[in-house]
Amino acid sequence: MRKQLILTLFLLLLLLGCGGKAQESQQDEKIQNLIKKLEGEYKPESPVVGQLAEIGAPAVKFLIAALESTDEGSRAHAAEALGRISHRDAVEPLILALSDDSTTVRRGVVSALGNIGDKRSFQPLINLLKKPEGDRGTRSSAVWALGQTGGRKAVPLMIRFITDDDPLVRMYAAIALDEMPDTRAFGVLVQALHDTYEPVQCNAASALGKIGDRKAVEHLTWLLAERDWEVRCITAWALGRLGGDSALENLKKRWKRDPDQSVRTCAAFGLAKAGNEEASRYLIEALESDNSDVVSRAAEALGELEDRRALRPLVNLTKRKNEMVLFFATEALKRITKQDFGENHDKWKTWYEDNRDK
Repeated sequence: MRKQLILTLFLLLLLLGCGGKAQESQQDEKIQNLIKKLEGEYKPESPVVGQLAEIGAPAVKFLIAALESTDEGSRAHAAEALGRISHRDAVEPLILALSDDSTTVRRGVVSALGNIGDKRSFQPLINLLKKPEGDRGTRSSAVWALGQTGGRKAVPLMIRFITDDDPLVRMYAAIALDEMPDTRAFGVLVQALHDTYEPVQCNAASALGKIGDRKAVEHLTWLLAERDWEVRCITAWALGRLGGDSALENLKKRWKRDPDQSVRTCAAFGLAKAGNEEASRYLIEALESDNSDVVSRAAEALGELEDRRALRPLVNLTKRKNEMVLFFATEALKRITKQDFGENHDKWKTWYEDNRDK
């Protein structure tokens, strides 16, 4: 009886093993069929690339092999898919692919390395930027990728690139300095406030707000009169972070007079941070706006202020379909409550009902 039981278990395990191998073989076949569909003209955000990205790690070895395909489209699509999967095993093969003859492939490889963010990519990306034959798109993407892979080591490079002749290079350098604010960049960021390209101005203003040196206030104030509403909005946000009498006085004027509600919302953030109750109520009321940008900025502000009075309207926002609103509402809720229910409205509602009187 015992021998029969052992034999039965052995056969069952054998069958399970064979079944697992058969399933793996089917998945490999599916991946290979998808990779064949990558051939031809490169199309960004191809549905096939999306399917391979959803498969994830099992597709990586096949995509790495596709980087050596004779078909340009296959190589470019494979690089994009590897960037979306962001698997560390792809880093070295992608670094080798930086020397690909195709501009399209090189751009895809650079973007993929930036998405993965592995420090092994840092020096090879610098070497790529040193090549005189580099095209504009690859060069600007490489600056962005350096910001993603180099951490604080990238700051001196970004300080240099923020004065580049190419506006895209300047923009990516400004974005990097905004993501890792550093006092060493203060001077070039002040200069970048006068850039003719508005995304550079916005990111420079934001970075100065994050650095926290109130000497930036006098350099930021004039931007509140800029024609572009987003420049005014980010400037108001930065001044709110910096605080101080001069910043608050300018924010009061902008809050009452600016024609754009998003700018008024950004100005209200700084005033609410300084204890202005009227501005705090304004932010909570702004959560009811039909303008998704206004709602998102109000949610972000209330999250940073950790204002529990906003919990109920923030929970209500988790029913919204707008991705930007949903993101900022859930981020604000996580920050205020120290809970994380993702974008699950029912769980946020249950938590709120159980805790609103605490």
